Amino acid sequence: MDVENTEVFVERIRTILAAFHLRATFLSAGFINKQIALI
Repeated sequence: MDVENTEVFVERIRTILAAFHLRATFLSAGFINKQIALI
């Protein structure tokens, strides 16, 4: 029971970290595109 709960907890953390990573990547890409457009 505890092991299953831990696995679910870890999966949620990985999903959240992945979401933040993707969001940061897209924001960085958008920022770079804006800078290139300004140049």
